[in-house]
Amino acid sequence: MGSCPWNYSGTRFSVDGLIRLDYAPAWFFAGFLFERLHDTLIEHSIL
Repeated sequence: MGSCPWNYSGTRFSVDGLIRLDYAPAWFFAGFLFERLHDTLIEHSIL
C-alpha cells in the first residue's frame, strides 16, 4: 500500500518517478496513428 506499481525514479528522464520523457516521442507518434485510424474508420462509417 502507498506505492506506485511503476517507478521510474532510477531512469534519466523521469518526472517525479512517474513519467518518462524519453517515451514522449513514441507516444506522440502512436497517438497520431490512432487518430488517423479513428478518422478513417469514421469516414467509412465503420464506427
